[in-house]
Amino acid sequence: MNALEIRDVTKQFGTVVAVNRLSLTVPEGSIYGFIGPNGSGKTTTIRMIMDILRPDSGEVLVFNQHGRASVRDDIGYLPFPVQAGGKFHSVISGDYKNAININSEHKAAAKAWIDWFADESNYATDQGGVSVLLSGPAPSTLADFKTYGVEYLELVPAPAGKEGLVDRIDKAAEIGLWEPKYRQQLVDAARGARGETKEAIFADLNKRWADAKAKTS
Repeated sequence: MNALEIRDVTKQFGTVVAVNRLSLTVPEGSIYGFIGPNGSGKTTTIRMIMDILRPDSGEVLVFNQHGRASVRDDIGYLPFPVQAGGKFHSVISGDYKNAININSEHKAAAKAWIDWFADESNYATDQGGVSVLLSGPAPSTLADFKTYGVEYLELVPAPAGKEGLVDRIDKAAEIGLWEPKYRQQLVDAARGARGETKEAIFADLNKRWADAKAKTS
């Protein structure tokens, strides 16, 4: 039996075609991953697999079941990326960056459109994302975040004099935050190809980072 079958699936948001007639088969017991640039449809496809989004055409089957099958309850999606001191955290950031062209002859119209897009269009919540409004409701897709008291963190520019500090610590620790090496190590351990545990790998990463941080400015 195939664990997953995606058959000629298309998903479109307005005039943007996020997924175009995608077909994919994942055999049971195999490991697959999506690789592609931003906007190539990776997240949209995963959300359709989880039935968070419905395809405009085509079909998605998980263990040969359609729609809101109970088998999806056994799939882990949107894992917590960070846990420190017993509390979960998730990085949050803006998606679209809108502005008004300084040379525009229609600044008032542009401002009105931006206000509508941000305040009234519900583009974020309609796609299962976090509302851009502080008063906006949390999306149902992140209900577990509320249950577990997840704290959202918004990344801000480094303070003066600290620019590039993370990269310097990373270089000293020889981890490679932006490289696949340590991620591959975790994947190999998970599939039993290495004689290491997740806990041992993270303990080593944390020690190397802490040691490098203490020596780097």
